[in-house]
Amino acid sequence: YFLNNSFSSKVMGMDALFVDIAKKYYLSGQTPWATEEVLEKIRENVLFMENNLIGNRAPDLNLETFDGEYASLHGVRAKYTLLLFYEPNCSYCRVYVPAIYDEIYQTYRDKGLEVYAVYSAMKKEEWQDFLIEHGLFDWVNVWDEHHDSRFRILYDVRTTPALFLLDENKAILGKKLTVQQIKDFMEVHLN
Repeated sequence: YFLNNSFSSKVMGMDALFVDIAKKYYLSGQTPWATEEVLEKIRENVLFMENNLIGNRAPDLNLETFDGEYASLHGVRAKYTLLLFYEPNCSYCRVYVPAIYDEIYQTYRDKGLEVYAVYSAMKKEEWQDFLIEHGLFDWVNVWDEHHDSRFRILYDVRTTPALFLLDENKAILGKKLTVQQIKDFMEVHLN
């Protein structure tokens, strides 16, 4: 009951309870009723969740920028960083990413906010077209063409968009936030 509810909860941070219960009971062999199929699914979910729990320091990424240089997530110097994963062919991303830029980044970048935006697909031309179409060249744009960084596992990027709010030490403060939730946070902390 607790395992399923913590996994499917809409309350931010309940994934920590899922990981704790899964590791303490299910993956330690204390649940003889759990089938190997169920345990494998739990293992997979723990793998995707345990590195990006709220309060944890975000795993560093050192990814290629649009111009072929490399930019480190931990190298971003800002009071707050939005770590954004997106794909231009995702219909929600086509609305969400420009809204993050127009409504959040433009308002708060001079007050201590930076965005580290990770294009999570593999077609550079598609990425370039999206950046040009929406004028997204002011923030940090990176990609991992061959997914060598394992960002999908490190940040549970099974769907896009995926967004994490990080503090100046790159600790995870929030994730899966709406544009309005980010605005509300920024109003309190950067105004």
